[in-house]
Amino acid sequence: MKKDGSRLEDVGPWLKLNMAPLLPVQLHALISDFGSPVEVLEASYEAIGKSLGIKEDRARDLIEKIRRIDVDKEIEEIGIRGIKIVTYMDSTYPSCLKAIFDPPLVLYILGKFPFPDKNNLAIVGSRQATLYGRLMANSLAKEIAGFGVSIVSGMARGIDTAAHRGALEGGGWTIAVLGSGLDIVYPAENAWLMKEIVASGTVISEFPLGTRPLRQNFPRRNRIIAGLSMGVVVIEATRRSGALITTEYALENGREVFAVPGRIDSRYSEGTNSLIKQGAKLVTNVRDILEEFSHISPLDEEPSNKKGEKNLRVTLEGDELRVFEFLDFEPRHIEAIIHDLGIPVQRVVTALTGLEIKELARQLQGKMFIKKNRWA
Repeated sequence: MKKDGSRLEDVGPWLKLNMAPLLPVQLHALISDFGSPVEVLEASYEAIGKSLGIKEDRARDLIEKIRRIDVDKEIEEIGIRGIKIVTYMDSTYPSCLKAIFDPPLVLYILGKFPFPDKNNLAIVGSRQATLYGRLMANSLAKEIAGFGVSIVSGMARGIDTAAHRGALEGGGWTIAVLGSGLDIVYPAENAWLMKEIVASGTVISEFPLGTRPLRQNFPRRNRIIAGLSMGVVVIEATRRSGALITTEYALENGREVFAVPGRIDSRYSEGTNSLIKQGAKLVTNVRDILEEFSHISPLDEEPSNKKGEKNLRVTLEGDELRVFEFLDFEPRHIEAIIHDLGIPVQRVVTALTGLEIKELARQLQGKMFIKKNRWA
């Protein structure tokens, strides 16, 4: 076995089983009964049928179908793409993932490996996230990455993308779990993000190469996200959001669940606000998360990516302070700022410029401005 995974010449039987039309829990049951993938593939139809609780003729069809799988082509493509393969029995298989009810039989991995097996936090939420939600995901991920916490998410649009980018901007490790094969980037616009993650973090999937991002794949992906993490933070989710499936897996496996509150009149906050009602911990800053994991870093310490910085709020005064306190995480037009505060145009422009230099405000298109950072 290689230090960072299995040798390709040894993984054929594992890949064959992983490509079979069976659920992970069924595959693990077979290996438990017969001892190894090789012995599963060599077992009699009768024995396979007995193990799976199916008739012998169905077992025959299943095993013959598995035996016909062209695993050599899969192995060749894995080698060409520089993908690492880690099987359930490898010493480098993540122990936190091995502890869940139905861990993946095989992990396809691009990027750095082994990846962190502890101190991982999942940040998930709506694909149709609001600007507020994306800002919160980015900000939380960036700050908590400074405490040595790796950010796990699904590389989907919206909250997932913002969380991955926040971790990268914070100089931290991020792990993207895909609901497709590693050769298929979904969504397509995240191709560059995936390259960035591979360069400094990890992208993983349990699905064989060529697997399309089908709807039924994402609950399976979500169980891996929860399994890799010590807790799951949800930022914006409708009542039927897939992010809530991730929290269900987290609870089933004894992981913490957190939720960032949202506007009570927004459908994208219905899921998160409901989680809070049901007992999820309300998050308004990073410390709300860290106090549940006191082993990570003393709460009176600054994250490593902020050490040496002063609390910039104490340096704000006059127009800058008034404008900063007026700004929100929803965009506000410069004319609204001028009108509502009653400050002359030039002074507002000067104040906004100062806040942008201090990285406390950000200008959007159309002379819209938002507050950039939160105060813990």
